[in-house]
Amino acid sequence: MARRKWTAAGWTVAAALVLCAATLVVFGVAPYAAFLNHQLPAIASGKAFWFAFEMPHAMLENSSVMGLAYKLKAIGIGPEWDPKSTAKILTWVYTFFAIAVAVVAGLRHTRLGEATGDEKPQVRLVMVRTWVALLVLAQLRSPFLPAGYGNIAIMILIALLLTVERTSFARVIVIGAGLCVFAIPLPLPIGPVSSTFDFVFSFLATILAIVLAALVATRRKARSQRPSETAVAESAAV
Repeated sequence: MARRKWTAAGWTVAAALVLCAATLVVFGVAPYAAFLNHQLPAIASGKAFWFAFEMPHAMLENSSVMGLAYKLKAIGIGPEWDPKSTAKILTWVYTFFAIAVAVVAGLRHTRLGEATGDEKPQVRLVMVRTWVALLVLAQLRSPFLPAGYGNIAIMILIALLLTVERTSFARVIVIGAGLCVFAIPLPLPIGPVSSTFDFVFSFLATILAIVLAALVATRRKARSQRPSETAVAESAAV
């Protein structure tokens, strides 16, 4: 909507309404009532994922923003904090941050498309990178995001950096290191299970994902590509 793509937004809303209406006809009101009155509040509060805030291994596995407060508690920072209250505040602050990033990304890429044309392969790749970055930010809003599949999106985003930027050996090394950070399973196969180091590593990985996704989403400059890069972009666009 920030890009003023009203036709696409209208089709999306219409499709959602049709699916909801079809579900209402087939299953009735009961599923909606159960979701709105029970499941949605439980998801929003984190009750549906109680284990993610009480079991050390699940706390370690949780890559979401809500899990950051519990990781700080596990690390030993802020022993007098109430992690539940802190997690709620942190989650809502992050919600507004993610929305702001999405709006800025939409506005900047609207100007980029108007200046260079949406159909140019390099511009389309930049937009794909932006969409993946916004998906990364959105999934981190969930109360419980298992790193096992939550890290897949951030790894795809990191890999996409190689397709739209000028590459160098140093850049490949840095991007490879980033992929390794999110590919490492936790707990690490050294030391005690769910050690302080594991929680610190997991905490920093979530912060890195937020910062990287926000920077990628709000950057609008599409660098000029070498002929070889343009060929890759054109093949990817097809």
